[in-house]
Amino acid sequence: AVAVGYYTQSGVSIGYCAQIAGMTEEEFIKYLGKNHISIFKYDNKEEFLEELNNA
Repeated sequence: AVAVGYYTQSGVSIGYCAQIAGMTEEEFIKYLGKNHISIFKYDNKEEFLEELNNA
């Protein structure tokens, strides 16, 4: 719970938060997904689509 709070509130990296949680990065990402927490930091759909189109 602490690691998820760090990730969602302060933008700490997934890797660091995974270490705090005692998980691998993959496990932490899956945990976030199961709890409906996005790993993508976009404010809205348009911002995401713009980034995707520029890739």
